[in-house]
Amino acid sequence: MTLAKNLLIFVKYPTPGKVKTRLGRALGPETAASLYRSMAEGIIKRLAPLTRHYFDTTIFYHPPEKALGFNAWLGPDLSYAPQQGKDLGERMYNAFLATYPSRTVLIGSDCPEITVEIILQAFQALESYDAVIGPAIDGGYYLIGLSHPRAELFQGVDWGTEKVFHQTTQKVQALQLSCHILPTLRDVDAPEDIHVFLPYLTSG
Repeated sequence: MTLAKNLLIFVKYPTPGKVKTRLGRALGPETAASLYRSMAEGIIKRLAPLTRHYFDTTIFYHPPEKALGFNAWLGPDLSYAPQQGKDLGERMYNAFLATYPSRTVLIGSDCPEITVEIILQAFQALESYDAVIGPAIDGGYYLIGLSHPRAELFQGVDWGTEKVFHQTTQKVQALQLSCHILPTLRDVDAPEDIHVFLPYLTSG
């Protein structure tokens, strides 16, 4: 059986004070929210040509009560589903469950360096590996892909810290899963990261 391919993009509604709070403390909540809005739009636009041709794409949005706001923001032509769960790990695992069986890649919306090539590499890796992970410079990860959902990968992880990638790869090893590691990229969480985002303001 040929498995379907699904790309899941986790997106938050760009409410000032609710997104990119570290940036907000330095730049102000309105500026931080505007930057996040631009990053999310840029990533979705950049990957749009692959949607429906190579894989199905779903925007998993948060918070769930902002469904109409997301439709107005990103447009009615995208597929949407609410994030469900009490923490990030549970929300991610539930998103994988929602699209199983498939080879599924999940990304966030705050890593402007994500490219079409990176996404295609991830899906190609899942042809041979159980998992694929894209590490971020800050110790987290910007991408995780799985050929089969495993709840253990999303439990007992210190989300939002520099331990996330290390803890996840330890769990991968404990579960004896094969895993491909993608190039390390930088997401935008602090003012010193903004230089990574600026080139994409014009390139989209």
